[in-house]
Amino acid sequence: MDNKHNFITLIHHFIFSPKEFLSIKYSSDKNYRHSWFVFLAVLSLFLGFYLAIFPTLSTLINNSFRVNGIDYTTDMNTLIMIITLVLGIIQFTSMVLVSFFIIHIIGILIGGAATAKEFFPSFIYSIIPIGIKFTILIIFSFFLGSDFAFSVIYPNSQQPLDIILNIIIDPFFWWSTILGCIALKVIHQISYKKTIIIISITMSLGIISLFSTSLFL
Repeated sequence: MDNKHNFITLIHHFIFSPKEFLSIKYSSDKNYRHSWFVFLAVLSLFLGFYLAIFPTLSTLINNSFRVNGIDYTTDMNTLIMIITLVLGIIQFTSMVLVSFFIIHIIGILIGGAATAKEFFPSFIYSIIPIGIKFTILIIFSFFLGSDFAFSVIYPNSQQPLDIILNIIIDPFFWWSTILGCIALKVIHQISYKKTIIIISITMSLGIISLFSTSLFL
């Protein structure tokens, strides 16, 4: 990487000129490999967040066990932590990959020109703001406690409308969404109108899935 495309320059482009950032990364021979590093980095931050809020999760589970007359031992606490991390990996991976394939397939149907391998790196770069969010929450958990970090993602009310509101007021969600729109337009070479339609369809499917899931809770 030359001086023109050094790390500081890439950060500047990512924040202030995402299209330039994508153009630089798209022309890189290691673009696809770098995207997997980004995926693993954000996944690691996601799991780090789970570890940061685990004291609160542990307390909730302990209270639930106590109500049902079950002893919550240290070994059981360790097992639940491992299960939580495994489920976190499955949750994050499935969420990212399913979103990627839905957006990519709809993009192709609407006239997109990119292959999955071409679009994948740019889509992955759009989840970087989510990694930044989890980094901030991990830091906050050290200063404000596990309860605070937990409450940001999991508010007291778990009704679908409340969860959607929690997402809507999340600036990192919108930052990631905007980057996804730019990536979709640039790599698939489609108009912003088609891009907004694709993102709207994907978000609508997510909302429908959320409300459908709530019917069984």
